[in-house]
Amino acid sequence: YAKIGDKVNSCQRTHSFVNKGEVFVADLYICGTSDHGNGWYSYNVYDNKITMLGKDFTSPFANNGLMHYEYYILDSMDYRGKWSYKLKFKPRRKGEATFFGEFWVSMEDYAIQQVSMRMSPDVNINLVNRILIYADFEKNQDSIWVPLKEKTIIDFSPAGDGKAADEVMGIIG
Repeated sequence: YAKIGDKVNSCQRTHSFVNKGEVFVADLYICGTSDHGNGWYSYNVYDNKITMLGKDFTSPFANNGLMHYEYYILDSMDYRGKWSYKLKFKPRRKGEATFFGEFWVSMEDYAIQQVSMRMSPDVNINLVNRILIYADFEKNQDSIWVPLKEKTIIDFSPAGDGKAADEVMGIIG
């Protein structure tokens, strides 16, 4: 979390809220510090933990990922010019701060080429319905895989999960 006095590298401005088809215009700024300088949240999918909203999630690429996730091979093909495997991952147990999703991994150097994941539905973060993470990577001229595109979506709801959440205004930041 950003603290008073911290340098804020970027903010995301969300200005339209939808409630039963009506659009309400308001200003909401979601700010945070970033080590990369290119996003309002700083994380690396290769880290053992991904911290979102003060909660540590076990990354599917953590050193101990096999203890927290089940992995399934979905496909193998030439993906972006490299022989790759597409894998699916899901949590081994309910209630843990984990994700489920899919990723492409290059068989040439075992680097992640693309990952799409979302927060497990039974993770409890107050006022948050879902967290989605998408990242695309490419190999640069120095043969280092770097992020090409990163997207994080956090779906906030004042009512939390459940039927009432569908009846009140929500915020996506």
